[in-house]
Amino acid sequence: MRSSPPTGLIIFILLVFISIRAVGQKGYFRIKPITNTKYTGKLQFPILLKDTSKGVAIEKINQFLQLAELELLNGHQHDNIFEKVAVGKVGLYGNKSDLSYSIYSNNNKTLSIGLQETASGMTMHYWSSYYTFNSGNGDLIQLSDLFTKTGYQQFRKQVVKKATRQLKEQVEEMGDQATFTWLTDALASLKEINNFDFYLQRDTIVVNAEAILPKEGRAQFDMHLKFHLSEFKQWLDDQGKCLFNINKADIASYRCRSLPQLFAGNIGKHRILLIIRPSYGDEYQGIYCYEKFGKGIYMEGKITKGHITMEEKTEDFDTQATISGVFRQDSIIATWKKNGNSVRLPLFAHRK
Repeated sequence: MRSSPPTGLIIFILLVFISIRAVGQKGYFRIKPITNTKYTGKLQFPILLKDTSKGVAIEKINQFLQLAELELLNGHQHDNIFEKVAVGKVGLYGNKSDLSYSIYSNNNKTLSIGLQETASGMTMHYWSSYYTFNSGNGDLIQLSDLFTKTGYQQFRKQVVKKATRQLKEQVEEMGDQATFTWLTDALASLKEINNFDFYLQRDTIVVNAEAILPKEGRAQFDMHLKFHLSEFKQWLDDQGKCLFNINKADIASYRCRSLPQLFAGNIGKHRILLIIRPSYGDEYQGIYCYEKFGKGIYMEGKITKGHITMEEKTEDFDTQATISGVFRQDSIIATWKKNGNSVRLPLFAHRK
């Protein structure tokens, strides 16, 4: 009579099978968290691990996220990658005290990441930041990049309609609308938002419209709005169709039109990385670093009719230099001028 295999052997085989399945289910990018081990608060941040077959996209995504969120490139920290944002910040919101992340999509088309953040200063501030990247070339994707011009206007109308309905329904469930004095202003501000925060999950766009809510409302109301492919398929442009597997083009061939994006170039002979992001109207913010040092330097200013003027700020928000020149969608040709002396250097940067 044939004997049964030992129980221990069966368990071992099952564990191996499970581990193989787990490896098979890993995402397109390998991601490792870096965790705070020094400062007060829980800080955790995603780092994409090197892979020669995806090198360009990985480098761009890492540089963008680290410069935008940590103001410091990994490898240039004194002893902790959070040292620029976790200590020494002054003002209303102060230092980042909590930072965690979620991965919503990680495939050969897109990488969608959400960051949940808290800053502690004179008051507490809570917010979420969302980044969806083109897995082929590392470009940051804005919602409008996925639609035709007229298609995006149609999609925005659907966002406003669904957000209005969802917020009103939640307010009604909570009781007297009169207690929510901010409701009218919140609904009005929906129509002013050009690019909503969003992330992707399979064939769904999830828009997060919590930015319209006051601080006290963000803990009470859920403003995540789900849109399935059947609701917006007809408005997609070629990049959007590729992303949702409607056409078979190479996703890396599509470059995103909207800011913010990562630029690379020089100030004089010094290599720099630079992010320009919209603020309000013709006002923009920026952050750049010298690649040699990897530490972020904050800028703010305007882009008007192709002309860029930015002021470079110290940690105390004093102006220490200015940038003035020509801004195009994929390049910057300008002059960097140090305050208080005659030092002027050419600045050239292009979309990375």
